[in-house]
Order: sequence, then structure tokens, then C-alpha cells
Amino acid sequence: NVSLTWTFTVDRTPPSAPVLIVPANNDYTNNTALNLKWFKSIDNGSGITNYQVYTNGRLAATVNWDTTNWTATPIREGVHTWRIKPFDRAGMTNVSLTWTFTVDRTAPTAPTLILPPNNKMTNGTAINMRWVKSVELNMTNYQVITNGRLAATVSWTITNWTAGPTIREGIHTWRIKPVDKAGNTNVSLTWTFVVDRTPPSAP
Repeated sequence: NVSLTWTFTVDRTPPSAPVLIVPANNDYTNNTALNLKWFKSIDNGSGITNYQVYTNGRLAATVNWDTTNWTATPIREGVHTWRIKPFDRAGMTNVSLTWTFTVDRTAPTAPTLILPPNNKMTNGTAINMRWVKSVELNMTNYQVITNGRLAATVSWTITNWTAGPTIREGIHTWRIKPVDKAGNTNVSLTWTFVVDRTPPSAP
């Protein structure tokens, strides 16, 4: 007589390293939950069985072979690392690159306006607006808002902007909004100035 015939597979070839997708390397976010996504590994031997998700150097989760995303929640503020390890049925493994992202939910401080002073009267044709920079490690830009509308966006290294070359007569308002790399924002006080280039009538 004869037994059943059984089969086994010898697989000494590791899966391909997963390619990370999002969050992008060195990305910034203000989210409380973050979905990590990657491209699946290729394994033509015994086949993928699962992925291990590592965050900040520690095993955070193990997901099935057909899953290529995992959500970290809740996630603390600060710098985080992540990488993915695939495993096949023979126990072979590989590892993706290690990427970094920063969670920042703290808004920049509100800028302090300097010039023109609040309620300033002027007959100028161009007005230079100045402010004291916000306190924020991850600043990206300032938005200049005049008369309730976005007038300009300037680099985080710049703390002035000129309205001109010929600004209309009348009452104007201005304020400054700082924006950081994670999208957090704040806003200064709103100040007013008046442009008047019309001389008084002759006595």
C-alpha cells in the first residue's frame, strides 16, 4: 500500500522590501490619528503571510498579508518613525526604509503688529506693514490679510509686507496669520489705518 503524498516548499528568498507611501518622509501633521500606507511586498516563493508595523522602534501591530495600511491612534505630539516588515510562510523577512513624521498640534503664537500703528492717518501711496515674528519651531509662512481678504503670503523669515504701489484712499484693516508646517494657525489683532490724500478746501 502507499501513504498519501505530501508536499513542502523550500523558500530561502525573502520578500521584497515594502515601499512606504504615506505619511511622506519628514511630513508634518496635526491629526490625532494617522493612517500609515505602503505598497505590498512581492514574494514568488511561499507567499506573504503578514506585515509587522513598527513605530518608534517598537512593534505596534501585525496585519494580514492582504492589508497594506494601519492607523496609529491616538498619537502623541513629537517626532515619530515608522517602518514595515513583511514575512512569508517560510519565515523569511525583509524591512522597508524607516521614515519620519512629526505630529504638531500646537498653534504658533499670535504675531504682534508694529506698523502702521492702530488708527494711523497717512497720505502715503504705499504702506509698509510690520510685525513681530511668531514663536514656533515649525513655521512655514505668514498670511497678510487686508480688508478681510488674503493680500499676500510671505516666508516665515519675513515680518513685513508693503501694500502698494498706490493704495486707495479710505479706511483699511490689516491682520497677520502665521501658519506652521502642520497647518496650525493663529491670528494677530486687527488694526486699522486711514489713507487720506485729499487736501482740505482753501479757506
